[in-house]
Amino acid sequence: MASKRSKRFRRRAFAGVLAIAAALPFALLTSPVQAQFGVTDDDAFPDPVLPDVEEDAQVLLEADSLTYDSRNDTVTATGNATVYYGTYTVRADRIVYNRANDTVVAFGDITITEESGTIVKAGEIELSNELREGFIYSVTAILSNNARIGAARGIRTGGTVTEFENAIYTTCEPCAEHPERPLTWQLKAEQVRHDEVEKIIEYRNVTLEIFGVPVFFLHYFSHPDPSVKRKSGFLTPSFATSEYYGFAVRAPYFFNLAPNYDLTFAPLITTRQGPLFDFDFRYQPSSSGSFNIRPTFIFQADPPATPPGDDVFRGSVASVGNFAIDDEWDYGWDVIAATDDTYLERYRLSSTTDLVSQVHLTGISERNYFTVKGYHFEGLLASDVDSMTPTVHPVLDHNYIFDHPVWNGELSLDTEVASVTRDVGADSTRYSSDLHWQRSFIGANGTVVKPFVNLRGDVYVVDDLPDPTVPAGMRSDTTFARLLPSTGIQASWPLARTDEWGTHVFEPITQFVIRANETHAVDVANEDAQSVNFEVSNLFDPDRFSGIDRYDEGTRATIGARYTLADHLGGTTTAALGQSYSVGGSSGFMPTSGLASDASDFVSSLSYQNSAVRLGWRARLDEDDLAVNVSEFSVAVAHDRFDVRGAYSFVDAAANQLAPVTSEEIAGGGSVKLHENWRLSGGATYSISTDAMIEDYVGLGYDDECFGVDLRFSESFFVDRDIEPNKTVMLSVSLKSLGSTSLSQSIGSSDGVF
Repeated sequence: MASKRSKRFRRRAFAGVLAIAAALPFALLTSPVQAQFGVTDDDAFPDPVLPDVEEDAQVLLEADSLTYDSRNDTVTATGNATVYYGTYTVRADRIVYNRANDTVVAFGDITITEESGTIVKAGEIELSNELREGFIYSVTAILSNNARIGAARGIRTGGTVTEFENAIYTTCEPCAEHPERPLTWQLKAEQVRHDEVEKIIEYRNVTLEIFGVPVFFLHYFSHPDPSVKRKSGFLTPSFATSEYYGFAVRAPYFFNLAPNYDLTFAPLITTRQGPLFDFDFRYQPSSSGSFNIRPTFIFQADPPATPPGDDVFRGSVASVGNFAIDDEWDYGWDVIAATDDTYLERYRLSSTTDLVSQVHLTGISERNYFTVKGYHFEGLLASDVDSMTPTVHPVLDHNYIFDHPVWNGELSLDTEVASVTRDVGADSTRYSSDLHWQRSFIGANGTVVKPFVNLRGDVYVVDDLPDPTVPAGMRSDTTFARLLPSTGIQASWPLARTDEWGTHVFEPITQFVIRANETHAVDVANEDAQSVNFEVSNLFDPDRFSGIDRYDEGTRATIGARYTLADHLGGTTTAALGQSYSVGGSSGFMPTSGLASDASDFVSSLSYQNSAVRLGWRARLDEDDLAVNVSEFSVAVAHDRFDVRGAYSFVDAAANQLAPVTSEEIAGGGSVKLHENWRLSGGATYSISTDAMIEDYVGLGYDDECFGVDLRFSESFFVDRDIEPNKTVMLSVSLKSLGSTSLSQSIGSSDGVF
């Protein structure tokens, strides 16, 4: 058993490790909490006013015993004594109310409840002026979020300001089993001032203690009280070091300009490249929607000699917005642009490898769905060719289900219009409309029969499409139309049984589909159907291509079966298996798809889940020898003391639609609770096929009701031009109600952030 001395040493050593990180919140004059947008009264701060006590408010006393002293004009309440005055309530063992000078003196186990929700507990109080002013002894003020201020004495003035002498502030609860132990953290100050109108808590000569160990001291410190949602002030600063831009500090400042708009200014001041300006403006003009716009830019003092970052001016702009027109219609955007490929990653603004911008108009009703979207893509990797990257001008998608049954079935119409252009490569405009009908028949023995009919029509206008009949030839201004009818029928027979294992459902399924052969396949610029993910989930889809530019042609039969077991222990097991057979017509599938032969690959899946475990496996097996072409496995286990997750994927070279190589990857992670509040976590992603680690991490963390700390080491092996593999050590610290911060340092590369 450890000695008391060793325990004290461990607590002091642990507090010393945290000292630098925990001190960071003291760099803030205020630590505002940024609320989500929502135009409500709660988002705005009220005008400074005193508590509302009516002039003719009466004092009401309740107690087991009331005694009136006519000579001194006092009333003494004893035993469960309570005094009500306006919005204040005072409960105590004994209360003496002096009517002549309007003072209340209370003794023993005192609780004061204020209109703001603050609860004050004390051993003795002397209050006057409608309970707005006076002295409070042995006081503890309980604020929202369980934050507490404790002191030997408090002075109340004006009904809105309380000054505490030799006080502490914390959100930590004392240990129930060992209340003598130091709190996880506390602020200890000579004076604490809580202004309930300005909603601010100020400290004089304040020390931060962690596990009873002083780790930082400031003459003055302030932060909003826990009830604040939005308030102007500094946010947590961060620091960075890099061979590229030298030493840097980011000091964000939040401007609460109005209840419905605000601005965050977060400059990154660097010693080598100068200041990077970062603005984020948020605005909610009405309750129907909001938007933000975030421009960033820098005039580099020492740009490199080689691209992509060799310009003096570098920057980016991003904006996200969404607005409701009415209950069914809305419009919005999500756009981003940057001056060059590595600006965002170089200055740690984003690690994305693609910039995708889109605008939309969408309408949804009970039987209608309509949307118009425009897209712009920009790849940031060295392998991306901007001139070949498409711009999608409009994509119009309309889905309509007719109100009345047709031949006792459902009739619907799907329409899509799309236009794609690029500087180098094919331009394509497409109109496609698909009219489809389906009906379900349920037999007396439970069989389900679903006939369906589709009629699809396409019109294309294509330019600069490669001509396969002419080497390096191009086709220009090609316009054509095609009509593609299809019909089919699907039958299934769910069979259910309950026994000592649970409820079993076995469902054999058959399907027969007749579809017209695809025409003008070589005339189509294939934009949206370049890959086929053939698996159990789309085994019975009439068209198994991922988009409209290709058409699943020919006549085929498909058979399969599904099985489900709902056991008595709360678990569910599912399994499925199936195969498709080409009966007539041609096939436009590539050999890698598993659908190019007369008999397709087998597709299968198996899963199990309950409240603690999830297992899943799906595979595509060769139709001849059952060799595994594609396989995916996942597992997740959650327990009170640990959680585990893992995934494995395999794609054979013969089934890889991206490149003729085998791809095999494994990933896993999890955490284990070492103690009541301590946890160890880790994870990694590894490419088996290339024998290379992709990323990994390991971390150690502590969490309780008021404090959290996490130390993590991570590695990323991504490489692209001036972006190199990186190892990072990160320390994150969270003090409830004060905020959180993190310090990270990159090692083994030229960049670091801490």
